[in-house]
Amino acid sequence: MNKKFFFTVLLIVLLLILIEISLRMFIVYGYNAGLVSYSVFASVMNSLKGYGTNILGEDKKLLYKYLPNVSFKIIKTKDHEYKIKTTDIGFGNIGFVDDGISGDVFAVAVGDSFTACIGVDYNFCWVELLEKYLGCDIVNMGVEGYSSAQKIMLVEDYALKLKPKVILLDINLTDPSDDFFFANKMKRPIPHPINRFYEKGIQYYSASYLALRFLWDNLNGYTYERKFKDYVSKYKDGVSYTIASLEKAIDVCNRAGVRLILVLFHSIKPIVEFAYSREMKMINLQNYFESRKFENIYLPNDGHLNINGNIAAFEIIKDFIVQNELEKLCLRKRLNEN
Repeated sequence: MNKKFFFTVLLIVLLLILIEISLRMFIVYGYNAGLVSYSVFASVMNSLKGYGTNILGEDKKLLYKYLPNVSFKIIKTKDHEYKIKTTDIGFGNIGFVDDGISGDVFAVAVGDSFTACIGVDYNFCWVELLEKYLGCDIVNMGVEGYSSAQKIMLVEDYALKLKPKVILLDINLTDPSDDFFFANKMKRPIPHPINRFYEKGIQYYSASYLALRFLWDNLNGYTYERKFKDYVSKYKDGVSYTIASLEKAIDVCNRAGVRLILVLFHSIKPIVEFAYSREMKMINLQNYFESRKFENIYLPNDGHLNINGNIAAFEIIKDFIVQNELEKLCLRKRLNEN
């Protein structure tokens, strides 16, 4: 009896060691070889959560992208549910959360989930509201999880080819951390237990524990409080990368003769100071939200804008465009439509 018990325990221990070794090899070699991508993890987690996903594809330069012409998907979380639909706006190999182009492009909104308006249906997205108000095409190039470095790649490789008059560049609290991870070639673009393991080294954590924690986080929700702490933990390391991206954005847009407007969803002091030093056109949404005493504008336990928040952002950005007489650049299409 004791002998059987001993061999059973030994077998379990050997099995656990094998699992640990396999997971370590999976993380180290899989990530380094680029075999384990954001889209692979997203596909696995989305399937476990109960909805299908064909919305993300791999990209050698951007790491991942939205695929074109993806049908509506109902995304359910603890806080809300919404639909996603992507459109091929003429590039063929990439899609965007946009309703298509019907005339000359006045502006392109480039950003991450705050521009893609993750958490609300597209009709309530600030980009769509602005397009309807102005009566001219504003293309939405927001992609969930993108760092500022990836956003500038979108500007160079896609947005400027549409010959817009204006680029609305979304920068927010998540950019410094996302930039840190992107610059250091970490495949998961947001702070996450897998990245913490990858950053600190295999001697610090059990790969088995972090794999289980990864599954638990995604199945039960990566809470806003934890996400916020993770982003802040890499804020100082990443902010210089974000500023470098803004330098590049200024240069790229100046050479193309396109007006660049920085849309700050969170007031980040070093970035605000940089923008002032370079005399950038800037809309500091957080300051406006606070000065106008907007309440109930964020999704609970999430941090993204809800419908009220998107309406507030639209109103502020619209006022800025009108006050700076940028609206005149898209009057021709409105007159043609009338």
